[in-house]
Amino acid sequence: MMLKVASVGAGWVTSSRHIPALKRSGRCEVVGIIDKHAERARAVAERFSLPHWSDDLDGVWMDEVQACSVGVPPRDHFEVADALLDMGKHVLLEKPMCLTLTEGAALAAKARLKGLTLAIVHNFQFARSAVRARSLLASGRFGKVTGLHGFQLSSPRRRLPCWHDELPLGLFYDESPHLLYLLRAFGQGVMRLRHASAVPSSFGRSTPAVVQAEFAAGDIPATLFMNFEAPISEWHLMVFAERGALVIDIFRDILVVVPSDRRHEATDIVRSSFSMLAGHLAGFVRSGLRHCTGRLNYGNDEVVSRFCRGVEDGELPEGIDSDAALEILGLQWAILNHVQSRSPGADARPAGYSLLS
Repeated sequence: MMLKVASVGAGWVTSSRHIPALKRSGRCEVVGIIDKHAERARAVAERFSLPHWSDDLDGVWMDEVQACSVGVPPRDHFEVADALLDMGKHVLLEKPMCLTLTEGAALAAKARLKGLTLAIVHNFQFARSAVRARSLLASGRFGKVTGLHGFQLSSPRRRLPCWHDELPLGLFYDESPHLLYLLRAFGQGVMRLRHASAVPSSFGRSTPAVVQAEFAAGDIPATLFMNFEAPISEWHLMVFAERGALVIDIFRDILVVVPSDRRHEATDIVRSSFSMLAGHLAGFVRSGLRHCTGRLNYGNDEVVSRFCRGVEDGELPEGIDSDAALEILGLQWAILNHVQSRSPGADARPAGYSLLS
């Protein structure tokens, strides 16, 4: 049976990620789009040939809808998702889950009480590069994982959402879930924060220049580095193992595998250099072809598949369920509070926001 779905929020993430993945799934029928700006809703409906559009949740056509994807700004996640759960709709919610742990916990509790599926779009853990990396590690070829590093450079000149300054630590709050859930996916056990620090923006923005954090992912040390004032934008996850390193180029969906350089002699260095160059070139060609043909979906197809299965069988959609999302939300706020406690002269949170507000 096809799941009848409406999308809420007619911005970039809905039109470029949510609706295309829902339509590709073969398990969903996207029947409408809702946005508080009616003209924007109508434009997206026309683009995707959707039969319905509206500027609120009260349209009669919503009676036939069983589930909704939500791509509104993060400040509105709780209000919209809460209303949809009250209407009896299953919800696929864009990250970050909510602005506070209290909001996130309330949504999770309501979904459980009503027997509804609540899932969060934590998609990059299902991208081709991440899936292949997990497969190689599971084979035992590289031995035990010994460390993890999430690395992000972001240029302030790139396209940015107009609402990012409203969030706690600005872009950090919107973008850190990606690296945090990737660290969680490759770790072994619950992630716990050991230390975090931030360097204030040199432009006076709410987004810091740099955020750094150290974790224990079970028994594995994990680090996070995010620079929001870099000249380029690059996101990478590095997985260090006993017999090599696996580097995921997140933006390009490329996995580069580098074997151990042993004694670090000339031949070892040449072999490592060749592995890096050949791996990146081959991945660039494969991902480039998929990008040009619209098939580079960054794991969104798997997110939709897991969400649909959760709706159908009532089981938690592993990796994107509300419990997993609450872990990531908790890590975000652990970093925020750690930074705040070590910067008594700076306010890491906009007025009105606190851990449990």
